[in-house]
Amino acid sequence: MGSSSESGMIRGIVLLAGSLFLGAATTAHAEPVKLSIGADSRFSDNIKRSESGEKSDVENRIKLKISHKTDPGRCVSDFNADLAYGIYANHTYDPEPYAFIDWLGSCQIAERFFWDVTNETRDVVQNNTEPNTPDNRSRRNIFSTGPRYVWGVTPVDTISLSAQYENIEFSEPEERDSEAGIGSAVWSHLFSELLTGGLNLSTEHREYDNKEKVDRNTATLFFSKEFAATTISGSLGGTWLKRRFFSTEQSFNGWVGDLRLERQINEASSFYVAASRQVTDETSEFDFLFDGVTYTIEDTSAVEVSDVRGGYTRRFSDTSTLNLSAVATRSDNLKTDSREGRVAFNADYRRPVTGQIDFTAGTRVAYIDYKDNDTQDEIIGVDVGLSCQLLSDLDLSGKIGHNRRNSDVGSREYAENWVLVSLEYQIR
Repeated sequence: MGSSSESGMIRGIVLLAGSLFLGAATTAHAEPVKLSIGADSRFSDNIKRSESGEKSDVENRIKLKISHKTDPGRCVSDFNADLAYGIYANHTYDPEPYAFIDWLGSCQIAERFFWDVTNETRDVVQNNTEPNTPDNRSRRNIFSTGPRYVWGVTPVDTISLSAQYENIEFSEPEERDSEAGIGSAVWSHLFSELLTGGLNLSTEHREYDNKEKVDRNTATLFFSKEFAATTISGSLGGTWLKRRFFSTEQSFNGWVGDLRLERQINEASSFYVAASRQVTDETSEFDFLFDGVTYTIEDTSAVEVSDVRGGYTRRFSDTSTLNLSAVATRSDNLKTDSREGRVAFNADYRRPVTGQIDFTAGTRVAYIDYKDNDTQDEIIGVDVGLSCQLLSDLDLSGKIGHNRRNSDVGSREYAENWVLVSLEYQIR
């Protein structure tokens, strides 16, 4: 772990949490803080997820969940955090902290003038060709803050100006930290009660800790149209990106855009589908969660990313639920011939067995294609389990599962069977 980076990250998290609860304490009408504690025990017959020499171990985790959302007012805040600390019984790995934090805050300083703050903390896989183990994970923290000015020029025209400072830090020194200044100007026009469109101009200057600098300017036209049960939104424009590394300078440009459709099929089901194309130096917006950790695109500085996502949710008459999601991403490094393609699918099903017991099942499949060495990997995970409400505020659950990785490279392959037992107590 990079001690300076991680200590800075911890300080940031503490400051954010302190600011959140200070703001919550001064808000007269706010939802109560939701707080729960818990414990997990997970047995694995291949804890290192290695191709040979499998080793068994048990990881015991202590968990803390916090969520809080203020009511509408001059200051609003939405905070969610899942924190955990794991210890391995056979000391296969050192004790491991886990963090999944989202915070969005905004205060109206004066008429038309706002100050925004966001923070996102994730555990991310460092190398997609290696298995998801503590040796191959880093903690990433993205913090941004800055002013925003909103001016209603006419009843149907609005101009929004914003400036943000963004800081991205990783706990592992091998990953590149960065700082950025981001400015944007947005004009939106209300063509009708259900149709909005406008122009978005943005500029960004980013500096990495290896002294590399990237400038990106983007201009897009956007729209959003609402129907009775459907919403369609999208944008189209261009990006100009310049990369400077000491005496080397490279420029890239390309068209960018996105399209998203959301539809409420009926009271019990809904779906969405989205597609985008970006020329970017920062790829966290193309993350996907798989096997309990975040996978991200490894190339940075100058990457062309095409991304398609979709999801479907269905609630049945017996109160069972089905959630399906899929993502397909292709990233092309504009500096080299490097390319990576990913396709992932997730399915989760929950069905009540009795008034207090639910049956759960999940399936995860991902395909990753690496052009550099012309190899492909397939990652599969399945699990089934039961969850039981012992008391109104105490839940017990258990799962058994199997993970497997098939690859053109034999050393990447592994098979793992696991058992998980969890206990969670809702304090308030």
